[in-house]
Amino acid sequence: MDRMRVVIADSDWTRARLVKYSLENRDIEVIEVSHGLDCLKILCQQGGDCVILDADLPDLSGWGMLSLLRLTPSFRHLPVILFSDSVPEPTLLGQLSPGEYVVKPFELRHLLVAARRLIAEKRHPSRQPAMEN
Repeated sequence: MDRMRVVIADSDWTRARLVKYSLENRDIEVIEVSHGLDCLKILCQQGGDCVILDADLPDLSGWGMLSLLRLTPSFRHLPVILFSDSVPEPTLLGQLSPGEYVVKPFELRHLLVAARRLIAEKRHPSRQPAMEN
């Protein structure tokens, strides 16, 4: 099976590097960008199994990026983890359906578990996810 690929779009270089190294240590390929449009370009050119988006990107917000992904047929079901400083309106979460929403600051472990779960669900949709302890 191909190595899992995650695209991280985060304007905070330090946080992005920490997430990147943690995922790479778990044999996940990571492509790191700092702008939403660069993320979209990478997805179109190279694909991905999951996207981790900062809601506060400089060119296109993570919410805007998530909207584009949901409107694009080839990315409509792409697992997305969105993180932000605040809790959004439940209606917004329901409409855009990120696979996971994380409020900053977050525990890295939580983000890693969410990424692996979403990728596994994408690759094996008929399997039930294992219970986490």
